[in-house]
Amino acid sequence: MTKKTYRILFTLILGLTVLNHLWFITRSPWDWDEPVYTNIANQAMLRGYPAFQIHSQKLDYYAFNPPVHIYLLANWFRVFRPSIQTGRGLSTIIATATVAMAMITMRVMSKSARASLLTGLMLAVDGWFAYSSLLVKFDTMSIFIGMIGILVVALALRRDSLSLALGAGMIIGFATVYKHVAGLFIIAFVLHWIFARKNSRFYVSVLSGAGIIILAYIGIMLLTVGEPFVNATAVQFRRTFGLQEARGLQYGVGQILNALLQTYWAFAGSILLAVAGSVCMFYQGFRLWRNRSAELSLIVSWGLAAAGALAAIKLRNPFYLGFLIVPVTMLAMRQIDLWLDSERRWVTNLAASLLTLLIALNLETFLIRTTEFSKVNALQETQHELRNLPENVHIISEEPICALIQQPCYPIGNNQSLDEIEKIKPEYIVIYTSVTQEVPQHGAIAALVAQSDQIWEVTGWKEHIILYRTPYNR
Repeated sequence: MTKKTYRILFTLILGLTVLNHLWFITRSPWDWDEPVYTNIANQAMLRGYPAFQIHSQKLDYYAFNPPVHIYLLANWFRVFRPSIQTGRGLSTIIATATVAMAMITMRVMSKSARASLLTGLMLAVDGWFAYSSLLVKFDTMSIFIGMIGILVVALALRRDSLSLALGAGMIIGFATVYKHVAGLFIIAFVLHWIFARKNSRFYVSVLSGAGIIILAYIGIMLLTVGEPFVNATAVQFRRTFGLQEARGLQYGVGQILNALLQTYWAFAGSILLAVAGSVCMFYQGFRLWRNRSAELSLIVSWGLAAAGALAAIKLRNPFYLGFLIVPVTMLAMRQIDLWLDSERRWVTNLAASLLTLLIALNLETFLIRTTEFSKVNALQETQHELRNLPENVHIISEEPICALIQQPCYPIGNNQSLDEIEKIKPEYIVIYTSVTQEVPQHGAIAALVAQSDQIWEVTGWKEHIILYRTPYNR
């Protein structure tokens, strides 16, 4: 393949990525976090610091997520009108940059133009990556930054450069403070060190660079934010590891399988790719453990670290799957690339068939997202319904719904006791449910729902939202 041909195909794949995102900017229903992050970034733009603005809440510093992406989104909103749709525009740029970085990384590590292009093509059409990377979230940007770190580490290994290793570690550290789950990139380098069994000075340099950035971040946040940062960080860690209740994130294996069968079946191509890529990853990981070479050892280590981290936190957030999907896609596409050069006809046919099947399944996902999943934007419908209520009524609901309305709204997570409910005297309560998030079964909220009258409901592709009139409004 000539350089010119590669560049043309590279550009076309990026164009396909952009189109696959732009098509859904207004069509894809809003997700749980999007109203919240849009609200926080808008307040950062207006006030100079992240804050969650709802009628009933004091505007304290919002420290439950690292602030870097919030400030990036806030500056984006200075140029464009603050909204979920314009936030998705920024996400489209980030997703496209991530696909480009995946192709560049694969080209540098494998020296195969075809493997590079296959990786980009599969990420461009992959249903789950296209969906999750469109949303107003932090994850894709941290994957992009972490992948830059991996590429720089690969270059540092080739040149045996400790200074370049230190710089790569600082990039990885920045990915970690951008989104804390990206700390799995640090785990990846520890794994790679274990596999290598040599060159300890190099890996110490990488980890030192990451440590410098992380410690600097903690110091800056302690000095500038203080106690809210400490408390919010502790809450997030407890939620992540299941030590504290987090609505929608407390589920087991049975509920995950149920969600796959009832809701996420439409992403069959992504599931097949994740399984196939994981097989390649574990095989290559076994080779590395047996002290054998693996061409994409850094990518294998990344994938294993992601798989281990997601298992440890019991996949509390399905959007963290992006940290696994990208490396296993790279590994699967490199394997298909090698099979296409096989002298055995059945092997090349198998590779071509698997590639065709993956593209066909992801095309089916595209059609399902366009038709079935785009029929009802449940959160937007709820926003319209609640705006018809009087301005002075008090509502208890989830954070994303509170972020969308003007009436006094009290998040369920902060107002669950009987005393708090008696103090608020809410005329309405709005309950958000999904396969992994049920109506509260116990406590004051459950009792309030049991005594209330259902007056409106809406069902989206993965959520069911019900509006109740409470006894305080009779």
